[in-house]
Amino acid sequence: MLQMIYNFLESFAYISLAALGMSIIYGITGITNMAQGELMLIGAMVVSYMCGMARVPFIVGIIAAMAITAIAGIILDRLVLTRLYSRSEDSLVCTYGVSIALMQVGTIITGTGAPATKSPFGTVLIGSRSYSAYKFIIIAVALILFGVLYMVFNKSRFGLHARATMERREIAASLGINVNKMNILVIVLASALGGLAGALYAPTMSVTGTYGSNFLTHAFVAMIIGGANPLVGTFIAALVLAVVESVLSLYFGAFIGRIGMLLVAILIIRMIPGGFSGMVERAMVKSRKR
Repeated sequence: MLQMIYNFLESFAYISLAALGMSIIYGITGITNMAQGELMLIGAMVVSYMCGMARVPFIVGIIAAMAITAIAGIILDRLVLTRLYSRSEDSLVCTYGVSIALMQVGTIITGTGAPATKSPFGTVLIGSRSYSAYKFIIIAVALILFGVLYMVFNKSRFGLHARATMERREIAASLGINVNKMNILVIVLASALGGLAGALYAPTMSVTGTYGSNFLTHAFVAMIIGGANPLVGTFIAALVLAVVESVLSLYFGAFIGRIGMLLVAILIIRMIPGGFSGMVERAMVKSRKR
């Protein structure tokens, strides 16, 4: 039972951190950013070379990774994304091409693998089993991140403008909201989140050119079934997918867990076309009418 709970929490954190940046970009700008995984690769490379080679403190490496991926996001926006706002299908193809290009660049830089980064923490003993203490830190970061982003999007001026842009871009612009500025800020935020995710998982995985593709399936599936609201949808999607993957992986192996997660996602898309956030929104509307 403890192993199942641990697997669930680990899977939830993995899906959440992988999907948050991608979902925020999609929810507010309408862009399906298939290059989000390569932003994670950049974050992982920064940590690997700074901490694994230069012996910089891990927390400094994470901050640097977020800053550098935020800059990379701005460059990506100016060169590619700015022409693709609200063109989801076109953006999927274009950013997938960018993803392949960056993957090859990453392979050239890292070769067989970037310098290894040691896990900052050891293991903890719970019952008769030992678990990675660092994985618990990652789980805590994922939960804290949801709380911080909830406050940002619901209690700040930026969040108000972001939600207005997400609902009706044209009306938001007519009310004086600088939609172009919001787009850039959202790209910066989502890119920094990608860098954070990549940096956090660098000590647990081999950092090669294909590092970002490890996250892409989970991120894309969670984004699609989560729906338009990047926080509510991603949170519920991560919970559901984590339950399916952790249970099936425990009894049948990781491959069956991944297949089961994809099959459940297909069923959810079929049964709830608007995603989990659309389902929540409809439930809230019905409750207000009563």
